[in-house]
Amino acid sequence: MATLLLTRGSTSKKGVKKKTLQERVVVGANTLVMIIIALICLVSVSYLIQSNKSAAKGYVLKELQEEEKHLQEQSNFWALKISRARSLKAVEHANVEKDMHDIADRVFMKGETKVALRKE
Repeated sequence: MATLLLTRGSTSKKGVKKKTLQERVVVGANTLVMIIIALICLVSVSYLIQSNKSAAKGYVLKELQEEEKHLQEQSNFWALKISRARSLKAVEHANVEKDMHDIADRVFMKGETKVALRKE
């Protein structure tokens, strides 16, 4: 059977064993340090991305809460204006007020009360 050898080099001498790719890759202490540094960088970048996303969400939430507060204040202002307008119209058109008149003879009760009675 024929075997395929991946070699590093372009020389092809007959009778000389060529070095394969597997012999070339060596995992040593330096390689492990580089892999660990790369993983630490990857984890820190992913942490920064995630924290920026949550900070942006917090900013948007705060902005929406401020807008809600402003709209609530506007709503209260207009509700107060409407109430004032309605109360003035209600006083102008009230039948009870139109039927009111001054009492000619006022009699005050004795004691500490400030109640007046009409003589009948």
